[in-house]
Amino acid sequence: MNTSEVSKILRKTADILDLFGDIPLQEALDDIYRTIDRKKSNTKKEIRAKEEEANNSILITDELILQMSEMKNDELSNFLKNHKIFNSKSGLLSLAEKLSLQLSARNNIETLAHSILKHFERLRLDTMIQNERNN
Repeated sequence: MNTSEVSKILRKTADILDLFGDIPLQEALDDIYRTIDRKKSNTKKEIRAKEEEANNSILITDELILQMSEMKNDELSNFLKNHKIFNSKSGLLSLAEKLSLQLSARNNIETLAHSILKHFERLRLDTMIQNERNN
């Protein structure tokens, strides 16, 4: 490392320490450490949340959606209530996204499940109407 690089680093350090005013150096360093540690903790939580979301979206396959479309309303309702992927808002929102439904994250789990049920019900009705026209 060159002396010019060290002098730039020391200037930045001096500017940071000036922000703390006239307090003991140890307190300033402890405060900096706590701030950085808090940011690391938040980052770890965000990473875990993203991993969980990715796991949920991976498990929602086209075959699963096809199976769901062939279920009756009662079966589908029980499936959404009992399947571990759909016990959370994020799971239901992932399914809605896969179905190209635009649902709000502010809705509760029951409302999200009801909207998904109605989507599959409309699909079945559309299929019945289309089959009648073709016959």
